[in-house]
Amino acid sequence: MAATQNRLMIGAAAPKVTVQDCQGSPVALADRWSQRPLLIQFARHLGCTFCRDRAKQLKLDYPEIQQHGGDVVFITMGTHERAQQLQDGMQLPFDVLVDPHRAAYQAYRVPRGSMSQVAGPQVWLPGLNAVIRSGFGKPTGDLLQLQGTFVVDAAGILRLAHVPRNSADHPQLADIVAALES
Repeated sequence: MAATQNRLMIGAAAPKVTVQDCQGSPVALADRWSQRPLLIQFARHLGCTFCRDRAKQLKLDYPEIQQHGGDVVFITMGTHERAQQLQDGMQLPFDVLVDPHRAAYQAYRVPRGSMSQVAGPQVWLPGLNAVIRSGFGKPTGDLLQLQGTFVVDAAGILRLAHVPRNSADHPQLADIVAALES
């Protein structure tokens, strides 16, 4: 698969990109990871059931991520207003950031998926479970955009680069903790 061949490799320097906070102010990700390791979670789109479920899970995992020295940012391609609504509505303890032109998605090589990866049979049961746990939102943006999860250490080196097989595929907390500790 082309996405696997073009993905960023663990041990490589993380791309230094700037995104925006919910008010439209610039946020350099390198400023965030220079303070402590950073888990960067790219969302598919704000209406994505799996992404809402992922945000909810990261909220639950956030104390443990912090215990291991890490912080979290959740990046979406949505609007500032919808990102703020997500952060406030889910009471997320970490920042929801906006990349409206998907420049950060491209820098981190987060691929677009096929219809099968986004809505194929392999995601039907996990999708139903995610809807039950976290509900669903209004789909907007590029519905074929996949999500991605990255951990960058304080020196700017990638310690985890998870590009999913499908829209239901996320790394486990144990993998995130291992990356934070490496």
